[in-house]
Amino acid sequence: MDFFQKTVWVCVIIFLLTSCRGREVVIPLVFEGEKLVLWGRLEAGKPVRIQVMRTFPAVGPLPEETTINTATVTLFQNGDFYTQLASTGKDGFYGSDRSIEAGQTYTVRVEAEGYPTAESEEVTVPVSVPEFRYTRKRDADPERNSGSGPQDYIAFYFKANERLPDTYLTIAFRASFSDNALSAYSYPAATNLVANEEECHTSGISFDREFAYQFMMNGACIPADAPLGFFVSSSKLDSRPGFGREYIRAHTLTLQMAAVTKEWFRYNQIEEKQPEGLDHLVLPPQEAYTNVKNGYGIIYGYNAILTTIM
Repeated sequence: MDFFQKTVWVCVIIFLLTSCRGREVVIPLVFEGEKLVLWGRLEAGKPVRIQVMRTFPAVGPLPEETTINTATVTLFQNGDFYTQLASTGKDGFYGSDRSIEAGQTYTVRVEAEGYPTAESEEVTVPVSVPEFRYTRKRDADPERNSGSGPQDYIAFYFKANERLPDTYLTIAFRASFSDNALSAYSYPAATNLVANEEECHTSGISFDREFAYQFMMNGACIPADAPLGFFVSSSKLDSRPGFGREYIRAHTLTLQMAAVTKEWFRYNQIEEKQPEGLDHLVLPPQEAYTNVKNGYGIIYGYNAILTTIM
């Protein structure tokens, strides 16, 4: 090894040693003080239910309790008092027997000692789900191996409808078996136009366990009389002792289609982009969408129908 090569190797080693030294990186974490966090789905025809939580500093010990069970929660309809919600005494949930009405506008206000009063922006509950029809192909060739056995292909067709440009839709499925019913995994087909446009779709997990996996669409992107195709897992793996392992077909598939307000679409659109796992090392967190003034969280409108897929 000549003098030049030795010099190069020495420089490389010095560079590696100096570049691997620990460096202190200071990231300022701004905390505005404790505020209320509101979660609520205002579903047409259903009693209202709201969860109240609170924020806490990003550094330091984790609090044992983040829910608040002593707040005053008021629901307003079209600007007028509608009902006072009562605490269930557990997990920060509040409810009322009064039902949410389609087409009406609501505001949620929450007051709690030691916290600024939080109030949601106005939310207008969708009137109905746009008219549609569907076709079903059983045991279709899947585009994705979901590890859940046979899949069906279901195509939806929406008629031209003036409400669609101002409508956001969610699609979810449930598979029913002889012993139970499960939220069915589904995903859009590659030919699905909505699934290939950035501002046209997103996905999320619902609080409703029976229809947990939800695909969401911006109605403005849905073409009239063009198919929106979805693959749906229509079986589950049965591994009872002595019977081997085989896929059991669902005897019924149930569709839940819902018209939702823009708030829920935007919230999930941002949450889908949040870094996970090792991405936390290189990607900054996305600022979560909220429609709560002087607080955080999301209050949104929802109007769903159930259809048995034949």
